[in-house]
Amino acid sequence: MSNLDYQKISDQLDQLRDYLRVLEEVDFVAAAANGTSSGGLTMNEVNDDMIETAQAIKMLEKLLAENAEQDELK
Repeated sequence: MSNLDYQKISDQLDQLRDYLRVLEEVDFVAAAANGTSSGGLTMNEVNDDMIETAQAIKMLEKLLAENAEQDELK
């Protein structure tokens, strides 16, 4: 993996982590209190988004970890 690819994935990972934090701290709380988030999502939709985002984070973390392992073997 090139340094540019690594940086792009790392940036995407940071964005997904920020998005998950907003889902957890803002949207989920709003949906629990009001029935919908500020974006109009129901609590179930926010929860589904949280699960999908967490899975994407894990996938990218795994990709970066595998890349780091390959670099160590070189």
